[in-house]
Amino acid sequence: MSPEAARSTPLDAARDALRLRQGLGARYDAPNAPVRELGWARRGAAYFALKLNELGDADLLRPSVVAGWSRQHVAACVGYHARALTRLTERARTGADLHLFPEPGQREAEIADGGTLPAGALRHLVTHADIHLTVEWRDLSVEDWDRPLDAWESEPATVRQTPWLRAREIWLQAVNLGNGGTLRDAPADFLRALIDERIAQLNAIEPALAASARHDGGSRIVVAGRVMEGRLHDLAHWLCGCGSGAKAGPGADEQQRIAALAPPALRPNADIVEKENSHA
Repeated sequence: MSPEAARSTPLDAARDALRLRQGLGARYDAPNAPVRELGWARRGAAYFALKLNELGDADLLRPSVVAGWSRQHVAACVGYHARALTRLTERARTGADLHLFPEPGQREAEIADGGTLPAGALRHLVTHADIHLTVEWRDLSVEDWDRPLDAWESEPATVRQTPWLRAREIWLQAVNLGNGGTLRDAPADFLRALIDERIAQLNAIEPALAASARHDGGSRIVVAGRVMEGRLHDLAHWLCGCGSGAKAGPGADEQQRIAALAPPALRPNADIVEKENSHA
């Protein structure tokens, strides 16, 4: 038996058979693509589409969880975020001088304009911007995924980071739609990564918080000596400010949003238990 055959699994065989049926025109992720993060992003896109399609056109005009935003603004944010990440993937693939947001204030202006689109046009934006991003990811070669972008300071160094940025954005915005979306429906490994990222951001902004997280045998967060225990999705909701009215998204307001989580603004909810910190 050849080494290749020895490494083959039923899943590999089924995948090979599927590719044969799909033909030469089908696109696939490069072998070194970040499979886990792409999975999170694609599940998040399907979940957001589900929650968006549960809303009638009139419902889109109602307030979202984000202060000052309608649900249309949230949907526009998701659509234009995909467009922004697509610009970076095109930069990696073609070398074109493209950026997340080429002009100052572009993100805010796009969301404001998107909030006035007809409902049908807005739904089209969300759907097709996500399809375009997925196609761009699948067109990236092995070299493209790690090619330095020589990007601006506020942008990722390579497109390998873009699936994570998309996953984070789209799952949080699904909650922000305010029609029952919850991080309870997100993958557990995504939630652990999200919590760990927020903890790192808190410590970078204010080291005195000495924030930490543990996921062994239950989830536990320590911030400024306060110990919080709860279900993984509840802690992620709390730590990310879901439902607080903070705007979730990339750009200059990122540090402001994370800084707003620091005590005393940080408040546990009914699903999180604060315990005495005997191990600080």
